[in-house]
Amino acid sequence: LSNYYNYSEGKACRMTGRLIDEETDQPIKGGVVLGWGEHWVHSYHTITKEDGSFEVLGVHPFHHWIATATLYTAIRDDISPDTAKAGKDNIPTLNLGTLKVKKLDL
Repeated sequence: LSNYYNYSEGKACRMTGRLIDEETDQPIKGGVVLGWGEHWVHSYHTITKEDGSFEVLGVHPFHHWIATATLYTAIRDDISPDTAKAGKDNIPTLNLGTLKVKKLDL
């Protein structure tokens, strides 16, 4: 489907970045990135693409996020929507940069 990576198609805020393996620096396809609003009530998520890139769109500003993949650790943090920069389509965009996750020791 055309909205596979962003079912919400919201335009209030966007988070972008790339998810990679901490040890190999290889991109992780099929990882999950989830973002929440200020009070943890509303969330939106997406799946990372072949190159590990992601874009999460929401109908509210994002304040919190978590990223992980199957058999990997999770990383999370808070982010200030005030740091968003207008994207080419004027959607306030928060670039999380390159996120590195570590394989679990099983």
